[in-house]
Amino acid sequence: MIRTDIIISINNSSDNILKCIDSVIKYTNLKENSITLINNNSNNIPLIKQIIKKHKEINITYINNETNISLINTINNYDSKNDILLLNSNIEVTENWLDKIKSCAYRYSNIGSVTPLFNKDINIDCSRYVDNIGYKDYPEIRISNKDCLYIK
Repeated sequence: MIRTDIIISINNSSDNILKCIDSVIKYTNLKENSITLINNNSNNIPLIKQIIKKHKEINITYINNETNISLINTINNYDSKNDILLLNSNIEVTENWLDKIKSCAYRYSNIGSVTPLFNKDINIDCSRYVDNIGYKDYPEIRISNKDCLYIK
């Protein structure tokens, strides 16, 4: 089992935050993975606390940065022995999303990070793409996006 810390960076769009977190909870095995919410000085603290209370059966870690130090600087201070997945709160994930990203990441030992492909609605659409072309066929790209990044 490869445990992954899913780190969601919170922005000021409350509709997106709810959709993102609900999709992660729905489509992720949270017995094998964890969720960390990082608020970088957004105005969504009450909403974040509401989400944590609503999902109290899930151990959601919450980091509140009183100033926006950026996701990258927050991650530099994040200590984990697990793999990390950085996810912006404007992303909705789909069924089997994390398993397929992990499968791609561990396909070869020299892969250090994976970025999924997105559909036009900015949802992670890796599962549909991979299902259409074959589960083990991944395109190699040299540029990653900033909305979802898996790091081994």
